[in-house]
Amino acid sequence: MIERNAVYEKKLIKKANNCQDVVWLNKAMIFPNRDFGDFESGFENKTRRAKFERQQVIILKSCLSKAELGHAEAQWFLGHIYRSGKGVTEDLKAGFNWNLLASEQGYAKAQTTLGRMYEIGKEVTQNDKTALKWYRLAAEQGDTEAQYHLGERYKKGKGVTQNNKVAVKWYRLAGAYLELSRMYQDGKGVPKDIKMEWAYANLITNLSVPTMRHIRYLEKEMTPAQLKEAKRLLEERSEPLPPHRSKK
Repeated sequence: MIERNAVYEKKLIKKANNCQDVVWLNKAMIFPNRDFGDFESGFENKTRRAKFERQQVIILKSCLSKAELGHAEAQWFLGHIYRSGKGVTEDLKAGFNWNLLASEQGYAKAQTTLGRMYEIGKEVTQNDKTALKWYRLAAEQGDTEAQYHLGERYKKGKGVTQNNKVAVKWYRLAGAYLELSRMYQDGKGVPKDIKMEWAYANLITNLSVPTMRHIRYLEKEMTPAQLKEAKRLLEERSEPLPPHRSKK
């Protein structure tokens, strides 16, 4: 991540000043443990680390200024930094407070993070209903992670009346293909359907070996007509199959 040219330095300062593209900034906060073997001396390693620490300071100062001015994305980013201890002493209370400020402004990523905090109960007292509240606010803005968690809560009845049909609704919005495949496998919230089970399983990215084996098993269990229909559903993305998503 650390590069030895002026172009990178300008890019860093620009992104830090705006505190935007937080995915990029988050990576810039992590020291790259490259394996230089015998090609890097102790002095060179120390120099790289010193440059990296200066990089962290630039990012933190800029984002702190933006956060104090009410910039929601900067507030969420600082909350993440304090919770992870990247470039600062880990401070769960500060992490929670920054996330709360961003959440109250309607920033979906922060609302999802806050929901997760209340679900786990590490930074705050565990509370399923409060977790549900924040997940719902983020999910209604289209945050796929929140939509996935909302689906999980309706499936398990955590903080809400258990409802498989509503769980399926949120899983579809999230593009949670593995969960949808299992719902069709078990007939929960949807009619049991081996074709839909197979189709959703094939939408999963980075298939695990057990999932690939299960797909092969389903193909053996289906009739030729069923497999043909399943492939049609997959290829045409007919309802209720959603389009491809990058998450879940």
